[in-house]
Amino acid sequence: DGHGDEKAPEATRKLSFGAQLMLDTEAKKEVNKQGQKIVYSGWIFKKGRYKKAFKKRFMVLRKNGTMEYYKNEDHSNPLGVIDLMESRVSRARRLDDDYDRSGYFFRIWANDRIYEFRCANTKKRTEWIAEIGHLKALNAGDKMDGSEGLPYPPHGWLEKKGRRKRTYK
Repeated sequence: DGHGDEKAPEATRKLSFGAQLMLDTEAKKEVNKQGQKIVYSGWIFKKGRYKKAFKKRFMVLRKNGTMEYYKNEDHSNPLGVIDLMESRVSRARRLDDDYDRSGYFFRIWANDRIYEFRCANTKKRTEWIAEIGHLKALNAGDKMDGSEGLPYPPHGWLEKKGRRKRTYK
């Protein structure tokens, strides 16, 4: 009678690995949490608050100026959220207790706490610091009355106060 011979509808067919990967990638680009688009993400090491070991975390920068960190890439339950809008970011050669020649560190001062991170290389550290600065600059512009944000983080020369002489050079 032909009832058992019908093909599965298109929507229920199993996708090839490549097609599924493409769908997953597109879905991740559009993953919104309460309407907040992901602007940058990736794996870096975060130093724990109480246990001082570095653990690999999936970090997500969102358009609203927050940085979330997760145990995995599924973005379901953040382990924590850092408000970057009132934060300060700085690279570091080493962290107080942890000198590691292979470490490329940076710090974020936010939420009444210091967050410490380690990247795999200088390039990744520079990318993270630049993306955070860019996000802060764009969001600062959104909060100003009718003015536009900077298209990039501020840059230029900074003069350092001399160590021996107490004057600016």
